[in-house]
Amino acid sequence: MIEAIIAGALSGMILGTLPGGVVFAVLQQSVEQGWRKGVGIATGVVTSDFMLILFVNLSTQGLAFVKKYDAYISVAGVALLLILGIGSLFSKARLPISSPSGKGGAFYLFSTGFLLNTLNPVNFFMWMTITTQIQARDFFNFTNMIWYFGTTLTMIFTCLSLISFFSNKLRKWMTPEHLRYLNIAIGLIFIGLAIKLSYDAYLKHFL
Repeated sequence: MIEAIIAGALSGMILGTLPGGVVFAVLQQSVEQGWRKGVGIATGVVTSDFMLILFVNLSTQGLAFVKKYDAYISVAGVALLLILGIGSLFSKARLPISSPSGKGGAFYLFSTGFLLNTLNPVNFFMWMTITTQIQARDFFNFTNMIWYFGTTLTMIFTCLSLISFFSNKLRKWMTPEHLRYLNIAIGLIFIGLAIKLSYDAYLKHFL
């Protein structure tokens, strides 16, 4: 159980702080209308992730898909990580904050976070890849998988909420130069994860 919680906490920290549409939306809304608005977006994001995890892990279709296309999912995961990594290395740093929108109702905030996360195909394949690797290597039993995914979701929500709470300070830090260094670091992490995933896939499917 402890191993599952630690792994989930680390996964959640990475997933909850990766620069992207969700993090930038949380920052923008928090700076414009207060940190509680950013937490509203974070709630929609975590709800979306929860539904994606349920589909992949509990539905018959999701499990069958994972088992049938295990090798293809691994290859797609490697390709996706490489694309994200290389793209991050060469991407131009852009500041996420734009002019105030004036919107901020509870449903609007929740649906914004939910749709930003759900309509991004990267997230679906990300949870597919994570689930495939856990099942392929028998990392955890069923109970520990619940602990893992539960801790991951909790940490994602916590990280997004902290980003929202400290949004004004983060905005001062987010200069183009700092974002450039951050993009490089994230790109190297993605490429490293792609190499690790490709090695595991090779051992499982080609030896």
